[in-house]
Amino acid sequence: AFEKLEALRYVGMLRPGGVAIVGDQSIPPLSVSSGDDRYPDDEQVRFTLNKVTEKIHFIPSISLAEELGSARVHNIVLLGALSTFIEDVAPDTWLEAIETRVPERFVELNRRAFGTGREAVQPTIS
Repeated sequence: AFEKLEALRYVGMLRPGGVAIVGDQSIPPLSVSSGDDRYPDDEQVRFTLNKVTEKIHFIPSISLAEELGSARVHNIVLLGALSTFIEDVAPDTWLEAIETRVPERFVELNRRAFGTGREAVQPTIS
C-alpha cells in the first residue's frame, strides 16, 4: 500500500500470514482534512494489520525516493521491497521489466529506487 490508510482499506485482500508492505506515510483524505474524520494512528494501523498477519513492513518510500531525487519513484521503492518476498522472480527480471516500461532518461533513477526498496526491507526480514 502506498500509505497507511490505504493498507487499512485493503486489509481484507491480505491473505492470512501474508506480507504487508506499507508506505510509512500518512496522506489524509478530504474527510480528515476537513475535520469530519480522524486519521488512524500508527498503533491502530498495526493492530488492524496484525489481525491478519505479523509480517508487516513499513517502508518510508516517499522520503527514500526524495533522497534519490524524486518522490515520483516511491512506487518503485515499494516494488523493490515487494520483490524481496517473491523468490520465484529474480531481481534482474524485475529490473528488465522496469527498463522496458520506463522512459530511458528515468531508467537509472528507477533502478536505484528499486535497489533502495530491496535494501530498506532487508533489516526487517526475520
